[in-house]
Amino acid sequence: MRMQKRPDWLPDGKAWIVASEWEALASECQRITGEEFESIVREARQSRANLKNPAGFVLAKIKKLAKERGNT
Repeated sequence: MRMQKRPDWLPDGKAWIVASEWEALASECQRITGEEFESIVREARQSRANLKNPAGFVLAKIKKLAKERGNT
């Protein structure tokens, strides 16, 4: 689940998440699994051409999942 560097599939000029950002959020939301995180990243990858902010998309999905589970 660890993503240390900017993915090579991400178009130039689009921000990505510093690993410490999503890891801190994921640790607050302990019920989010590695499989769920990978699924969110896959969705971002598939939509990369249409997303203005893939990093924000991933963080928003993690926060939404956590909120649905009452972890925030």
